[in-house]
Amino acid sequence: MARVIVDFESTVACISSTRTQFQHHEEHEKVQSTFVSDVKKLAQSIQKSGNPFDDETSELVVLFSGEIINNSVTETLYQINQFCQ
Repeated sequence: MARVIVDFESTVACISSTRTQFQHHEEHEKVQSTFVSDVKKLAQSIQKSGNPFDDETSELVVLFSGEIINNSVTETLYQINQFCQ
């Protein structure tokens, strides 16, 4: 039993000492700070132009420009949506 405990403790010590070598690529500080920055930019954009989900229009609109999308594009997207359901 003591041998199992010693083996376990040495494995845990080895893993914790090399933790940074085995981090997922999204666990690094730069990736995390970039993500936070992107989320803040998105939140500012929504505050600036309004919540796109509150819009009562039946038109399909480009979020950042507010332009109404061509009816043929809207119809094509509707047909794709119906086909996928």
